[in-house]
Amino acid sequence: YEKLVQKIAQLDFDDNSELDQATVDKLQDKFVKNLAIDLNTANAVSVLYDVLKADTNDRTKLYLINDFERVLSLGLLDRADKYLQAKAEKEANRYAGVPEEVVKLVDERAQAKKAKDFAKADALRDQISALGYTVKDTAEGPVIEKA
Repeated sequence: YEKLVQKIAQLDFDDNSELDQATVDKLQDKFVKNLAIDLNTANAVSVLYDVLKADTNDRTKLYLINDFERVLSLGLLDRADKYLQAKAEKEANRYAGVPEEVVKLVDERAQAKKAKDFAKADALRDQISALGYTVKDTAEGPVIEKA
């Protein structure tokens, strides 16, 4: 459930693309056919994963998820919204009390690492250290600590 919520939370909720009606029809049909077989909800839920994997825009995916939710009532979209709010709050609090200059250097360092410019990343780490902070890389992103 949580993995499904996290995948849904990655969709662009502001996508204003045109609805992909062919994909909607295809996946709605698959969903209904699965439910028609003795209310096979397990297979119907698996269609949610098909929606997320579909080669279509996020607006279409969100439309289908919302449509399926009328039957499944799993609260996926509400839970995805809460997940995004909690993530934003955690991110906002992540660097509380850390000078903006240090946060900017940490962000630049993350971009340098992403671009595989390790010399620049090391130089930025040294600048951060000179300001009295250390940066540690974690799975959730960099963590800044007072040295």
